[in-house]
Amino acid sequence: MSTPLITVDKIPFKDSISIFGTGKAADLLIALIELKRKDIKIKCIIDNKNNLFKGIPVINFSEYLENYSNKETIVIASMFFDEIVKDLNVNNIKDYYVLDIDNTRNELKKYSHFKNIGNEIKFIYIEVSSKCNLKCTYCYHTKFEYKSKNVNMDYSLFRRVIDQLKSSPVKPELFLHAFGEPTLNPHLLDMIEYARNSNKFCEIKFVSNLQAVPKEMYDKYFANGLSFLFVSLDALSHDVLNLTRRGSKFDNIVESLHYISSKYSGKIGVITALTRNNKNELIDIYNFLNKLNISNWNIQLGHFHNGQFDLNQSEVSQLKDNLLRIKSEKFHINFEEEKIFQCNQPFSTLVVNALGFITPCCSMTDHERLNFGNINSSEIYKIYGSSEFNEFRMKFIKKESDICKNCPLYGQSH
Repeated sequence: MSTPLITVDKIPFKDSISIFGTGKAADLLIALIELKRKDIKIKCIIDNKNNLFKGIPVINFSEYLENYSNKETIVIASMFFDEIVKDLNVNNIKDYYVLDIDNTRNELKKYSHFKNIGNEIKFIYIEVSSKCNLKCTYCYHTKFEYKSKNVNMDYSLFRRVIDQLKSSPVKPELFLHAFGEPTLNPHLLDMIEYARNSNKFCEIKFVSNLQAVPKEMYDKYFANGLSFLFVSLDALSHDVLNLTRRGSKFDNIVESLHYISSKYSGKIGVITALTRNNKNELIDIYNFLNKLNISNWNIQLGHFHNGQFDLNQSEVSQLKDNLLRIKSEKFHINFEEEKIFQCNQPFSTLVVNALGFITPCCSMTDHERLNFGNINSSEIYKIYGSSEFNEFRMKFIKKESDICKNCPLYGQSH
């Protein structure tokens, strides 16, 4: 009777694992466990050839029998498993598994590009506040109720995030926002300074609606280490502004923009969420920004979490052409219509919500929808490289992620 083979996913792991074999099969098994099952502790390897294999102690079969415990899982990782099976059966050890080597090799190929995933983070989003003083009609914060909503991140939690992040030769950008107004966190000044002093980031940025704190506070943010400020501005018409960004005070926005742009013109950009409600405002917004010497403008395609952008591709292209005909050479417009094919956040971006949960992307900080762990009880890189996150990444690549299906960017990714 032939011995059935088992895949790594089917092995019922216990407290720890003992591996028979120090050849290529064992090498494959250990590599796959490191990628998919970092929670598994490898107790030892049983072989008569080496004292150490991949940094794991190697003992002979007699030593193993002396210390055998039924609380561990035995996996035979060898092409020549028949003799090992006989030895185990003679010693009345029946609870073992023979590795399917071909399957393990194929699985390892699938996950090999996740191996250095934690070393390739380009963008870090820390949701310092999920509170907001506005009710934008297209925003997830306005449309839904969720547990992490209306929370200011504790300063101690923020320091824990920064402290756990590795220093890297290629420093990532740090964004201190998600679905909230970051200036509502009373510790924001200290957070910016702490992040700057860590010397781990190439830039520190956040998005603000300019309506939660006095305009003079932005002087302090820049003094403490803020590199770049994005300002949310969707319209210059009172009627349209009240329709899209409820609670906005137009005069306050204009006054604050005048004040900040006169002092930090090269460190300010504007973000506009483009919808049917404000599509006719773009030319006026451009002229207004140009007069203020603000030359960095991001136009994002607005959507209402239903799987579609509010405007279709031809409408967006026409609006873009209209702007390009009048804009000056020095004025930079990042029309995100050009980048809808490049959603790569699960591979390039680390997102921590206000309660410390790590989520897949900056548009999904509601951890009840999906999260991979909380840094209050685990470590950032352990969570970011976990088997759960890697399984999600694999589904993401295959277009099998149900959680992403209502994001129009997802259908265009990869």
